[in-house]
Amino acid sequence: MTAFGLDGLSRRTRAVSRSISAENFTGAKSGGGRATEGTGTVAASRLGPDWKISPSIDIAPGTTAVLADIEGPGTIRHLWCTTDPHKAWRGTLLRMYWEDEEEPAVEVPLEPDRREGHALLPGGLRAGRGR
Repeated sequence: MTAFGLDGLSRRTRAVSRSISAENFTGAKSGGGRATEGTGTVAASRLGPDWKISPSIDIAPGTTAVLADIEGPGTIRHLWCTTDPHKAWRGTLLRMYWEDEEEPAVEVPLEPDRREGHALLPGGLRAGRGR
């Protein structure tokens, strides 16, 4: 059994942890920090390899983007999203599909929680806080 936070730190597990990001949509081992172009190209131009050249993606209004394409079973522990301008939250939908289904298992607007400025997901999960 796995635990959230540091509660299970001392317990051994066979779970494999992966980070999905704008540079590593599949969570491939050592897949982050490999981009050579992206939203941070100008700012990171002198840093060299292994730096976050593409820490984000631009999604034009009316279009969709795949944020993660993960093989096999797993657990989403944390989801962090930002928009620019901030008001774009209201028009942004998060859709999650399981096992190549045509219809999303989850479809929810990323409406910010006024108390914390982070989005609420079904089941009380908060995008951005990992709770």
